[in-house]
Amino acid sequence: MRAPLRGKRDLNPVLPLLRLAEPGNGRAICWFKDTAGTPLEKAWEVVSLLCERGVPIEMIKSENPGKIIYEDEWRVAAKPRKKDRIRS
Repeated sequence: MRAPLRGKRDLNPVLPLLRLAEPGNGRAICWFKDTAGTPLEKAWEVVSLLCERGVPIEMIKSENPGKIIYEDEWRVAAKPRKKDRIRS
């Protein structure tokens, strides 16, 4: 049995904080890689807790997330291409 999440501290030691504050990066979306291991497992624990409380969750997968502006071993941050943007 796994210990329950205690808050942001459970993810922070594993995942460095992304600094995407440069102009034009406001549209960037962060994606986990399918090989993310522990960080992805922790994210699924959060998803489980949110679902238990009735928060709707949607998983989106992409082979082409857009223009990658950051990448590490667990995730990428990418700006969607204009043609792929969702307009509300």
